[in-house]
Amino acid sequence: MRAGIDGLIGILEEQAACCAGLLELSREKRGRIIENDIDALRRITRLENGLVGGSAAAGRAAAAALRDLAADFSKEPENFTAGELAGLLGGRPEKTPLTAAINAIRETAGELNALNAQNRLLIESSLEYIDFSMNLLREALCGEPFYTAAGEELPATGGFLDAKS
Repeated sequence: MRAGIDGLIGILEEQAACCAGLLELSREKRGRIIENDIDALRRITRLENGLVGGSAAAGRAAAAALRDLAADFSKEPENFTAGELAGLLGGRPEKTPLTAAINAIRETAGELNALNAQNRLLIESSLEYIDFSMNLLREALCGEPFYTAAGEELPATGGFLDAKS
């Protein structure tokens, strides 16, 4: 049983490392979004995809390890969690590193969610600015307002990026 718990701890530590890597990449991504550095964003996205895959694999391995450990504690395998296991360990020495790994994942995931929300807002703002700029250019080229006085969008008479225009 100790080997199973130690194995689970190792898997969770691996997953926590993937989450920490994703957090660092998200911090770097924020600066690249602001700088509009497309090449750096592509590189970051490739690295993120690798870490997400690693985290998902670790998550599957942790679920399998928990299913195996559930029988040792007479628990239902489908509902047995790492937090529940930590609670059952009492004063055993494995409890401290297990709890530390669980907390590392939770804390990093919380920070990652907040940072990703900020990055999403930056991207949405950038897209809105691009749309606004395109509308201004279209109005300048067409010589007609793109919006009515009530703020409603007028139907497009021709594509701004149409190859024929």
